Amino acid sequence: MALACKAIARSVAMGELGGMYDDQSIEGGGAVNVQGETQKKLDVLSNELFIRMNA
Repeated sequence: MALACKAIARSVAMGELGGMYDDQSIEGGGAVNVQGETQKKLDVLSNELFIRMNA
């Protein structure tokens, strides 16, 4: 869990330069969340990291 949090923190620290705040493309698996917002790349990356680190 700690490793996933550290990896996410690194992505957040890079900010816009890392491109994590852009919308996730529909072709790349992007979707709309329950609030009706388009998923961001950071949302998808965070989900993948938590799944991978808890496997």
